[in-house]
Amino acid sequence: MGRGGVPYPKPLPGAITKGRKRATARAALDKAYEAVDLRDGPQSRITGRWTVSGAVDPRVRREHDHIKPRSTHPELIAEPSNIFVCTAEEHALIHAGALEIEGEDARKPLFFHWNRRLVKSGDEPFVIMPKREVA
Repeated sequence: MGRGGVPYPKPLPGAITKGRKRATARAALDKAYEAVDLRDGPQSRITGRWTVSGAVDPRVRREHDHIKPRSTHPELIAEPSNIFVCTAEEHALIHAGALEIEGEDARKPLFFHWNRRLVKSGDEPFVIMPKREVA
């Protein structure tokens, strides 16, 4: 009991506070993705392909990738300057280490190149745009 016989309020259960934190984090990420979609438009920053949200074909399905990984830079998860638009195919190749990113800020030009230890010349699945400016 607290002063004057008034009971202290019980803290919220961990499941509730954890759920609220997840919902807040998801809302922040959704807001960041909206800002990135406005900045980059419907085109991939890597190939210039038109992307479609929810498409079945990984060559056109719009996804978002983080320049600095979410696992090592959790403070940048919902930061639009760390996120860019790409296709699911390109996203998978980045995470496999076959496609490398040069650049620190998605609001500026980003450069992409093949990891030649994994993708030999002539075996590239698509052509990378030589330079992609931010609209």
